[in-house]
Amino acid sequence: MYPHSYGIIAQTSRAKQFHLSQFKHNNIKVIGNPIPDFYNSSVTKKNVILNVGRFIPSKNQQFLIDVFDDINPENWELWLAGEGPLLDACLKYANSLKSADKIKFFGNTEDIKELYNTARIFAFTSTSEGFPNALGEALSAGLACISFDCNAGPADLIEDGVNGFLMKDKNRNIYKTSLEKLISSEALRNVFSAQAVFRVKEYHEENISNLFYDFIV
Repeated sequence: MYPHSYGIIAQTSRAKQFHLSQFKHNNIKVIGNPIPDFYNSSVTKKNVILNVGRFIPSKNQQFLIDVFDDINPENWELWLAGEGPLLDACLKYANSLKSADKIKFFGNTEDIKELYNTARIFAFTSTSEGFPNALGEALSAGLACISFDCNAGPADLIEDGVNGFLMKDKNRNIYKTSLEKLISSEALRNVFSAQAVFRVKEYHEENISNLFYDFIV
């Protein structure tokens, strides 16, 4: 049906490129998901690295647990929110590590905004995505973000070195080094935080609604 449609809406730039290569359609518009405003300056910040997502292979949480345990930063904690089939295995694995007392699991929580605003860093480890809603929410909350440049959405949200770190998929050494930079530099976190909030303004619900309306009409 794609070749016969008037137009195609793709969530990300890479999704658009895929559709172009498959269907040669000349009317493809990139419109990401709306991102709510999660920023709340009244919440007290803590030295927390946050990850939010279902515990499934593509979310890659054990990679993050390993990296955090390698660094084992003093006075920092790793918080993981979400549920899924790999949660129990990750929890058991984390409890076997030297940094076990610094790794906390929150499951599915209604206080997700509180978690975003309490954390200082958002560590995203997905190896594949559609549109990464959790990463968008973290940027909206003003977190300093680090992510792999996986297919397909992080590159639409993060400009490497400007509002976060974006790096080659599964490169553990670069990821670890970049996370260490964020942990050690408050100035860098502040720069990324300010740019993050600015960057996601274009994904405000009203802007996204208008893009859909203009394209369809």
